[in-house]
Formats: sequence, structure tokens, C-alpha cells
Amino acid sequence: MSDKYHQIILHYKNSFQQFGFNSKGLNWKNLKLNNRRFEIASEYLDKNISSILDFGCGTSLFYDYLKKKKN
Repeated sequence: MSDKYHQIILHYKNSFQQFGFNSKGLNWKNLKLNNRRFEIASEYLDKNISSILDFGCGTSLFYDYLKKKKN
């Protein structure tokens, strides 16, 4: 693996240790801005779907956002 790749791994490992496995640990500016991103993304979802796969780099916060929005 490249040195750059190891630097990225070390960065996020340290960030998770400092802040935990949450939006701050992922270096997102704040959860309010992240929820705005989720709001925009959710506008493109079919309202009649019964399930969604939240696949990507993160903590499944998009899933949590959708659950709260549904209630």
C-alpha cells in the first residue's frame, strides 16, 4: 500500500479515537450540515420503497436520519 493510503488510515484511526465513531470522527463539519445533505439525498428516493441499503463510508447515519424522518 502507498504511504498516502497509510496516512489516510492513520488520520481516521486517530479521529475515531479522539471523537468516536460519529459525524465528528468522520471529520464532517457538523451534524446539521450532514443532515442537510441527507435531506437533499432523500428527495431522490422513491417514496413507496420499503427498504434501502445505506452503503458507503460512514456510520449509517443516513439510515438513522430516514428512521427519524419517517416518524
